[in-house]
Amino acid sequence: MSNDNRNGSVMRRAEQSLRSSILACPDGAFLGSELQLIESLGVSRPTFRQVAKLLERDHLLEIRRGVGGGYYARNPNIAAVAHAAAVLLQYEKATLRHATLAAVQLSREVVRLAALSDNEQAREQLRQFIVSDRRGQEQNGDLSVFTQAELAFIELLSEMAGNPVLKLLISILYNFATPAVAEVIFADAEYMRSSRQTRIQTAEAVLVGDAELAMLMFRRHMDSQYARLKSLRGDEGLDVPLF
Repeated sequence: MSNDNRNGSVMRRAEQSLRSSILACPDGAFLGSELQLIESLGVSRPTFRQVAKLLERDHLLEIRRGVGGGYYARNPNIAAVAHAAAVLLQYEKATLRHATLAAVQLSREVVRLAALSDNEQAREQLRQFIVSDRRGQEQNGDLSVFTQAELAFIELLSEMAGNPVLKLLISILYNFATPAVAEVIFADAEYMRSSRQTRIQTAEAVLVGDAELAMLMFRRHMDSQYARLKSLRGDEGLDVPLF
């Protein structure tokens, strides 16, 4: 084996070992000083610094200098991953039609699983969400508040669904599409009220465990938004890159 291959193998093993340690730690946990980690991983200083750079790039490692310095664990952040993926979709010139059709299919499964969930903590959060959304229904519509509630709702359902892959994909799609289309869809206050009502009905169906009704209401919620976009932008407008 050449020196390059041997060095690469050592670095990969060290990176995998330190990554596993980080993922087993709470956010912000102290991992050790540079010298301590070099000794525990059994690598040279240059190799360790390459490993640290890779993990820092992946937002899994924080390096602090000075007094109290050292290496600290950072938990993976779904929002950061979703944002990066949304930028990639922008680069790939993904369209509103792409995002909407994918979101509809994935969201149906998320809603179904959420309705079957026995996660009591998430169910309590959904109860609180319904109360808050009803309060918003009684007040004058605020676009930014409504949009944030839309994102919070789908994130809560994704949490209840208990599928981390679906949770990530849904977060990517909604972070990509929602900011770009919210002003188009929800500019009309009456439509905003109607959409909020459908959202509340979906949440109530999820809360009582009626998966079939929850999927029906959410499909109505999504179909209404898609139809409104199509009527306002035209069919060809759905095939224009979002950004």
